[in-house]
Amino acid sequence: MNRPVDLDRLRCEQALKKWQADCRQRMAQRYPTIQFDAERWPLKGVTVTDSPDFIFTTTLADFADKHPSYAEALRCLVAETVLGEKIKVIARHAAKLRLLRLAPVDSLFDLDHAALQSIETTLLQRVRSNPGSAHEALTGLDELRRTLDTLAAKGIVPHLQYSMKQETRAKLLALRDSNLKQFRQSKAVVLDRKIEALNEAFNALFANDARLSAGDQVAIAAMGLAMCAPSRINEILCLSIDDHVSVDDYARCAPNRETDTLYTAHQMLLITMKGSKGAQWSAKPVLNFMIDFFHYCQKIILAHGKRSRMLVQWYQQHPDRIYLPPELEHLRGTNLTARTLGNIMALSDSSDKQSYDRAHRLLATLGTKRFKVPNPYSINKIGRVSRHAEVDAARWDDIEPLLLANVRTELESCQKVTMINHYKGDLTKMLFLFDHNESPYLPGAVKYTLLKLRLKQTKSVQQRRNPPTLFEKLEIMMPVNGVTQFAEINTHDPRRWLTTMALTYGEKLSDVLINKWANRLSVAQLWHYDFRSAKTKAEASALPEPVELTELSNGLTSCRKLEDEYGPKIDIVTVHDAGISGTTMDAISVATEDRPIARTGEQIIILSPSWYGVCSHQHHEKPCRAYTSCLPCNNNYLVKGHIPTNDRTRARASELHAAILNVLEQMVIIHGREIADDQETLTQHIYHLVERGLTPAQMTDELIARFHEIKHLVKDTVLKNMLHEGFVATGYVERLDNPIYTNGALMKYHNPTHHAAPGVERALDAHGGHERIEQERLAMVEKYPQFAPTARGLKDERSLIAPDDDTDKYDDSEGATDE
Repeated sequence: MNRPVDLDRLRCEQALKKWQADCRQRMAQRYPTIQFDAERWPLKGVTVTDSPDFIFTTTLADFADKHPSYAEALRCLVAETVLGEKIKVIARHAAKLRLLRLAPVDSLFDLDHAALQSIETTLLQRVRSNPGSAHEALTGLDELRRTLDTLAAKGIVPHLQYSMKQETRAKLLALRDSNLKQFRQSKAVVLDRKIEALNEAFNALFANDARLSAGDQVAIAAMGLAMCAPSRINEILCLSIDDHVSVDDYARCAPNRETDTLYTAHQMLLITMKGSKGAQWSAKPVLNFMIDFFHYCQKIILAHGKRSRMLVQWYQQHPDRIYLPPELEHLRGTNLTARTLGNIMALSDSSDKQSYDRAHRLLATLGTKRFKVPNPYSINKIGRVSRHAEVDAARWDDIEPLLLANVRTELESCQKVTMINHYKGDLTKMLFLFDHNESPYLPGAVKYTLLKLRLKQTKSVQQRRNPPTLFEKLEIMMPVNGVTQFAEINTHDPRRWLTTMALTYGEKLSDVLINKWANRLSVAQLWHYDFRSAKTKAEASALPEPVELTELSNGLTSCRKLEDEYGPKIDIVTVHDAGISGTTMDAISVATEDRPIARTGEQIIILSPSWYGVCSHQHHEKPCRAYTSCLPCNNNYLVKGHIPTNDRTRARASELHAAILNVLEQMVIIHGREIADDQETLTQHIYHLVERGLTPAQMTDELIARFHEIKHLVKDTVLKNMLHEGFVATGYVERLDNPIYTNGALMKYHNPTHHAAPGVERALDAHGGHERIEQERLAMVEKYPQFAPTARGLKDERSLIAPDDDTDKYDDSEGATDE
């Protein structure tokens, strides 16, 4: 009997296969050197973001007991991340995808809301036992939501619309903040003690203390460079010998006391370093008193890398020829025994036992290519006859390729200062080349792990019987939580300490400038480096007292007293169009010596009473040139409820109506007597009004109401001005009689062409008026669109805000993991 088929599950399986085939094809087209099904993807030097290689072994091991759909989807998600070319550290991103392993369902196709809630519960329980993982849990759950949206878009899982529960987020945030507070407190307490211990190590370096090995000296010098500017250790390790420049232009000046002082004030050293969190290469200034210290540390580092630099230069010129010192050049092309091969590997004519053992093991790898030769050293160093009459030997042509292969491997390894960060410049100019004693014929470089073990060792590391730290060798102690122990320091602590000192004692340094000194993109990240105490922050936030301005402040105070006694009386005035406040009309009208004034910003505006209200024109600055009625003026304001000015406005409206009516009646009389200069035109005007059945009084109302429509047709200037003033007066009266406008309301006739400077308007009229200016403006905007005014409304761009995944607050090995 056939089993029933789950069509939904079958559809999801087909979607996963289709997605996998698509990712396989796109990866092959974009990165043909990467095998899609391989356990390791060699991404370093291939991707745009220069991502480190990605290994699937650990990630896929979490899904070993799950349905293969998990592993297949995970590989596709990693492929999409690589093809997106936006994330550099793929392994850190893939770690967030591993949350799916906590789902209590066997197959990816069976995911539902209950399974997602189970993931939240399990993760919250784990965070409670390890509060330090709260930050990673928050970002992981946020990434889980985006992952499920991607899977749903591909048709692999249903659209679950997953979102973290608010109570879960609140608990995780509380755990994260509590752990972060404890972390910062613990760091702040011992930060100064760590710097003090490092200072003691500097003193030992200056004194050439015999207890310090070459690696210890380079480690101290590297921390010295980190103390010159707030830098990550990966930035320090990626320096070249010429990644600094001195500003010495003033040294070329003629020597005298003035120029010597100027030159001393402008001394500076700039270190070119890669920035953090995506910032580009930029110069970081070294403090003036640290310049000599910078050069001293650089000299120490260069001294311990002379042999490696010489080897790198040799192999750049002779890539297919092994280097031999002059005393061993006679061995080139000869048959080599274990002893002579050991001399070559030790770059000395007297090899030690360690080099001899390495040479013997290398000969053993040749197999049948070895042969026996008489022992050239039949008498050993103590004068006894050797036990071996014959020894193993090999041809030069068989040995040299093996040695060159080891050299090429080490040359590539020198550039890998951390797992993520590689030195990309000319290897001969790499600052941190280092001469290791194990295999002198191979070039070497300082790695992050070497520095870390010299400066600090955890209990688990100490159990591996590593050499003691330099602080243990120098017997430098420090108190931690009331207990004295061997001192230690993290590679990131100088960056924290320098930033904290800049925030504490940099009186004129802004947060932006301090952040720029560290070459970070976001000022918000500066908070992670602020280890000042709460008292220090409170003192810094207090407003300083300007002692230098005391005398000036006293003088201003005395001036204000005199101004209050003898100056004009100030009253609050409101005139909406001018952006000021006004009093009652009575206070304005009766004002004589104490003129009402108003303050707008740093300016004083004096209000002047007019026949019909109040005028905001500043007569004391420039006299009014209008010499006409104030009613149509753009600077006049009328207040409803002020009886004198309201009555004058009504009376003026009646006078104007009667005057215009008289003009119209005279026109009718002139037309009837046929004594007009242009009788035909006058007849047309009269007929145009009469044919509509209007009386002279109605004609007057019509002309006043339609003034702005007919003003260009009126040739008589006196009549035009009369109609204009009548239009304004009638409008004011209508609003005075309208009950919807309450007493105290301000009224204004907006007319920008009629103001206290009519000469300006005449000049504009000669040019074509405001209309011509507007046409020219529109023509300019059409020709030069970049000058067009644009309305910039608000847009929702919250999707562009990336989560601040700054690991500085937790990870002390930032140099190895960041960038």
